[in-house]
Order: sequence, then structure tokens, then C-alpha cells
Amino acid sequence: MLEKAWPIPVTTLMTFVLKNKETSKIITGNEILVYKKMPLFLLGPKQQVKLSCKIEYMTKKVSDSRHQAGTSGIDYIEDEKIDTDPVEILFNVNIQTGISSKDLISLAFDNLILRLKKLQETIRKGDSASFYMQLNRYHRYDFVFIGEDHTMGNLIEKWNNRHDSRSVTGYRQPSDGKSIKIDYGLDKFAPIIFTQNDGGDDDKLENLIEKSVISLDEKKEKKQRADTLKIFIENLSRLETYFIELKDDWVKVKIVNVPVKEYMDSIYTQRVERLQR
Repeated sequence: MLEKAWPIPVTTLMTFVLKNKETSKIITGNEILVYKKMPLFLLGPKQQVKLSCKIEYMTKKVSDSRHQAGTSGIDYIEDEKIDTDPVEILFNVNIQTGISSKDLISLAFDNLILRLKKLQETIRKGDSASFYMQLNRYHRYDFVFIGEDHTMGNLIEKWNNRHDSRSVTGYRQPSDGKSIKIDYGLDKFAPIIFTQNDGGDDDKLENLIEKSVISLDEKKEKKQRADTLKIFIENLSRLETYFIELKDDWVKVKIVNVPVKEYMDSIYTQRVERLQR
């Protein structure tokens, strides 16, 4: 029998269903998901909770963040002498429920770590309903993750471009918002075609790109695909480890509440300094 890991985070999963007032029949196809997996509080051993719900309708004009369980914004401080990860990460936390600011950040780390694990498992299992990859016209691969969003796309892009000198990474989200496409390729497979273009003929450049992809034989393409896939997963694993280490450090942190004015002044100063570099 598996033991539960305490404390257990309690999150929301709230759905409204529309009904006809006169007939009391449900109007099908009109379910509205309001909040999904927003942290509320932590539940310890032998604790239980009973929740009640009160609906409050507000227009967009007067609504504000008090309906949210908690929000967190970040800023960071870099060392000008070294080009590495931030030396300090600053969290601006807004709490609306009983969960503490420290617990909220820990849950955010847990969420990111879990999502990175799932991405790796999805790739290894070859789950075509959640992931597929295809060679694109730029001799790189589109890693397409169904159901993911800008959070993962932006995170992977910045991590790879900062920590992996062997590759180039970009990402985009299709207009339907149901997936993300990570445009990823290893430098050793990128065709050297831009130096062959005189800059005045876009059609010539497009033809060179197209020919470079068509000219791949099956054996070379298999090796390219395997190497690219291996290093992409390696980067996901390194990123996961980074967040695990961040969370371990976060558990040891002593929380210091900074006055709002002092905090905003420091953020403004840091941003101005970065713009001037």
C-alpha cells in the first residue's frame, strides 16, 4: 500500500454547466471551465476540508485579481562580469487564500518539474496523440507538443539557446492555441547556404533550402533525427534537474517581506541598468 506524501496540495477544478431554467435540462456542449489546478492550500495528515461555492458575477471592467488563488511575478539580478544564470531571483507574490507565499512558489516548481518529466516520457513512448516531430524546410525539426502552451515553449527556447551551443532553438504557438512547435536543430546538420546567396534573390535562397532537405538520403536522415532527438531530451533532463535544484535551495530560503515601494524602486533600477548595457 502506497503512503501519501504530506502535505497534499488542494487545487481547483471548477466547471459550470448551463441549464434551461424552464425545463431543467442541461444545455449540452456549453460547459465552461473556469479555474483549473489553481493552488488553494495544503492538507496535512488527518485534516479534511469542506468547501462551499458562492457565484459572483462581475463584468470585465470591474473584475480584478482577488478571484485568483495566488499569482507570482519574477525579476532577477545578473552578475555583469560573468555570463551565467541569474545570481538572484526575486519573486513578487500576491496571495488571496490560506496558502503561504513560500508554498505557492514550491508548488510552481513542482508543476514545472512534472511537466518537464511528462514531455520526456511522451517523447520516449512515442505517444502520437501528444507529440510528433517533423523535418522542416530549414533543415531543423519541429517538435510539436499537443496541449502545451507558451510557458514550456518560452522556457525550452531560452534554456537551449543559453546553455546548448550545439543547437539553435525557436518556438511558436499555432493560432488555435492547442499546441506548441519547438523549432530545433543541431548546428552540425544545418546547411551552409546563406554565404552562397548574394542577398538580392530570395527565390535562390528558398531553392537552396529546399534542395538541401530533399538531398537527404534515408540513412543520413535517420542519424540526424536520432542525434537531434537524443540531445533535445538531454536538454529537457538538464532543465528538469535545474528546477529540482532550485526547489531544494528554495526550501532553505528564509522569506523576507520587502515594502512594496522599496521593491518597485529596486525593480525599476535593475531594468534601467539592463537597458543601458
